[in-house]
Amino acid sequence: MQWALIIDGVVREISGLDPAGRYHESLVWVACDAEVRDGWTCDQAGFAPPAPAEVIASPAFTHKSDVFDRCQDDAEAETILAGIRAMGVKLDAFFHAVDTIQHDHALFAQLKAGFVAAFGAERADELLAPSI
Repeated sequence: MQWALIIDGVVREISGLDPAGRYHESLVWVACDAEVRDGWTCDQAGFAPPAPAEVIASPAFTHKSDVFDRCQDDAEAETILAGIRAMGVKLDAFFHAVDTIQHDHALFAQLKAGFVAAFGAERADELLAPSI
């Protein structure tokens, strides 16, 4: 048998030794099965593992250098730069100011639309694919 130290309804320590007389009486130790681990919850219903941590996905991004590494030749790279210049000062300044292009950025949709117009949807997706 093992014992769990419960603080605020959460298992904070596991011991294989009976805590009777070993710790201050204000500490709450509860007998538990061998499967119980630190971090589990404990209430009147018994022990339960913690809920899985919420995974927060990072927004996709593309390194600007990857865009140009994916270019087939200088002509394709020049088409990209000329197209960006043609999309306006704000997008041109944005593209030249950053090293990575966040796919959730407000200007990404405009940038992608320009790539689609210049190269078609499939090639635009290849050029702007997320970096690893």
